Amino acid sequence: MSASLIEKAKRLLEGLEVGHFETAKDWNSDDYEDYFLYFGDADPEVRKLSILVFASALGNTRRGVARVLQPRSHERFRYAFDDYAEAFLVHKEAISRDFPILYRTIVCEMKKWHEETPLSVAFIDVEPRLIDDLLALADEAVVDCAELTFKDLLEEMKWKDRNQGVDEVE
Repeated sequence: MSASLIEKAKRLLEGLEVGHFETAKDWNSDDYEDYFLYFGDADPEVRKLSILVFASALGNTRRGVARVLQPRSHERFRYAFDDYAEAFLVHKEAISRDFPILYRTIVCEMKKWHEETPLSVAFIDVEPRLIDDLLALADEAVVDCAELTFKDLLEEMKWKDRNQGVDEVE
């Protein structure tokens, strides 16, 4: 991942410490990249930012702040839920090991989303097997979403101004 790609990710994530995953950025702008391709990158900073972009995209979409993630079949959207979900599943062990709070946060985002609106309804065009595999992670991970704080996530990410945001990952 080039320096310009890292800068793109940082621009998308700007304000994360204040607005949780409600960054309200223009996700179809010049900051677009296929960040899911870097979930297994050898550079920890590249991996961290790429996965954090996915977490932010999940949060923005789940909360209705921005429609970032859509099924791959929706060609007008660049951020295909299918691609990010598949990459997350492929790299789940490494993500869980290297960024345990980020991993748990993503699993909780998907779990909360599914409780609000089943993922199979939100992503009707996505392969059911993929959604089942994601939901199985929530069951396997035994994640207590109430224990996660956004402050802990920001600290794990070594995010600047981490004390400015609210404490709960909602």
